Amino acid sequence: MSYLPGSLFLQVLSLCSLTLALQPSDIFSWTKQCSLSSPTLTDCLKFSFQEIINNFDNEEDQDEEERVDPLLIPEIPFSYGGELSPDRLDLTLSGLALHGLSKSVVTGVRVNVNDKSALRLEVDLRNPLYYLEGDYSVRSERSFSAEGSFNVSIYEVRGTLVIKGHVIEIDDIEYLQVDRTSFKPYISDIKLTTKDRGSDPGLTQMVVTLVNMYWRQFYEDFLPLVEEALGDAIRAYAEALIENVPLAEIILP
Repeated sequence: MSYLPGSLFLQVLSLCSLTLALQPSDIFSWTKQCSLSSPTLTDCLKFSFQEIINNFDNEEDQDEEERVDPLLIPEIPFSYGGELSPDRLDLTLSGLALHGLSKSVVTGVRVNVNDKSALRLEVDLRNPLYYLEGDYSVRSERSFSAEGSFNVSIYEVRGTLVIKGHVIEIDDIEYLQVDRTSFKPYISDIKLTTKDRGSDPGLTQMVVTLVNMYWRQFYEDFLPLVEEALGDAIRAYAEALIENVPLAEIILP
């Protein structure tokens, strides 16, 4: 089984992530600074992350192109089967809008800052409902094709965001450098509906029924790619966010 080549999928998600990268002066102004030496550091970080998330859909303070919720994604292509396989299936999702990021809840924070060469931050997140809508187009080597609109309700998403990094010093000024990020989303349930514009809506409905029944198997196969893509996208976003920003402007000593 093979899907969209990983590098292309990562580029798509990384691009989406970078398009929502706000200026550091903007995002850090949404909440108070925490202190590394404070005994309440984890509580402060939990509060700060929640404030930032809550501002993702702030229409008053953000331009439309800066809003994170909904997250707009121009296009994501997928492929199933080999390049020359008679069973090859190409799926393109376009005009995507992901709603619900601002409804995420920070349920826990753990941090290790004792060693500046091996920093580690863990943020537990949950979201009761994401809603994804857009258009789809399917093409098969067996002359099957379909297109239309779709929406997916994704229920009870949970996971832990892990960020690893270290502190570097340039001209006697400390900066934070991100080494690795990861996030593996666990999902309680998915509900897919479509509005077919093709010639065989009955077949499309059969596929939708199968997806709603067996989505867990599909998602299990797809999860490693999802985790890898999210990790790269979050790292790209984090690196863009803190680039050339002294550590003292991100978090107090």
